[in-house]
Amino acid sequence: MANYDFWALGEASVTVSGGGQLDGVTQGDGSHLVGLTITLTSSNFEEISVRDGGSDNNFDDNDGNQRLRGTQDFDGVTYGNNTTIEAEYQMVLRDPNTGIEYRAIAVNMNNSSPSYATIEGIAFVDVIPPRNVALEVISAAEGPGSRRLGRAASRRPVSHRAPRSRHPRGWPASKT
Repeated sequence: MANYDFWALGEASVTVSGGGQLDGVTQGDGSHLVGLTITLTSSNFEEISVRDGGSDNNFDDNDGNQRLRGTQDFDGVTYGNNTTIEAEYQMVLRDPNTGIEYRAIAVNMNNSSPSYATIEGIAFVDVIPPRNVALEVISAAEGPGSRRLGRAASRRPVSHRAPRSRHPRGWPASKT
């Protein structure tokens, strides 16, 4: 059994072009978003604590062993201890201005029907994109499989606007 935490941005802090939404209208593979844009309107990332009763510590889809570790608030909603949580689908977003691509994971709290079609937020793998940029959804797929969430999701996100400077005794704590 593994315990881990990651940071995600709630659905209320994300805008999808064309009146779209993160919630799936298909089998929960994110294909309804390909060709649309996603804009992060806030940097209000929230920490999610997970208890994974399986033999892995990968945040994945269809893993009934992944449960919230304690009662938690996310995006203004309270979820009870042991609520099942999944990485419903993965997607690649591209900044049209820079060409930089970002990998995101759709976060699903399994407490509604149909369980696969509700997305409560997104987490990013390795690099977090800037706010207020319309990012193109260039691919989406079921997943993420055995890949880990990466550094960006496992530590508190920091603002892109405030560069940090190194002190002789190391890096100062980030302010958020």
